[in-house]
Amino acid sequence: MNHMRIDAQITVPVANIGRPAYPFRDLSVGESFFVLGGKSLNVGYWHKQTGYRYTTRSVTENGRTGIRVWRVV
Repeated sequence: MNHMRIDAQITVPVANIGRPAYPFRDLSVGESFFVLGGKSLNVGYWHKQTGYRYTTRSVTENGRTGIRVWRVV
C-alpha cells in the first residue's frame, strides 16, 4: 500500500532556466560566497565554463555549517 499523499491544485514553480543558482561568473579574484548546507559544489564544471579557478572549504559561520567558494584565479 502506498502511503504518499496525493495533492491537487499545486502550482508548478517557474523553472530557473538560464540563471545559475550560484554566482560563479560574478566573482572577482579574492571574492567568495557561502552556501548553507553540507553538500559539495562541482567547481570543476564552473572552471570549464568560465576559465576561472575556484576553491572550496567546509566552514561554520554564525553557527551555520556550509561551503564557502572563493575565486582564486
